[in-house]
Amino acid sequence: MSWDYPISFYFQVQFQNGNKKMNIKFREVSGLQVSRQSTSLDRGGDNENRVQIPDSFTHTNVVLKRALEPLDEEFTIWVKKSMSLYEKIETMNMMIFLMNSHCEAVACWFCGNAYPVKWEISSFDAMRSELAIESLEMSYEYFERKK
Repeated sequence: MSWDYPISFYFQVQFQNGNKKMNIKFREVSGLQVSRQSTSLDRGGDNENRVQIPDSFTHTNVVLKRALEPLDEEFTIWVKKSMSLYEKIETMNMMIFLMNSHCEAVACWFCGNAYPVKWEISSFDAMRSELAIESLEMSYEYFERKK
């Protein structure tokens, strides 16, 4: 198998729940991280050495950044409902694909049952000519690299 080192600026983010699929464009994705916790235990009769036992996994929230979109856009409607006190949170599976120069996915990270936990807009500054950027912080139940 031939492997070309992928470039980090060509990626896609897809959300899906049942038959509903949304390919959403973001300018940045960060926070894909998983780590294993460990528990330190004393060895029986040995007061100088401790044993590290593998324990549970933890992962960080994923942060997605994009240009501000209108409120009637389907993904924004889902985010708005998820951030409301009066709506039931509908989770979606989130897939982050790293693409090669031939538009083929060379890596995929799957975040199961994702939902937004933070929605932030960039600061407004009259001295700068920049796009208004919204940041979404997504929590999820489990994490797996699929490809």
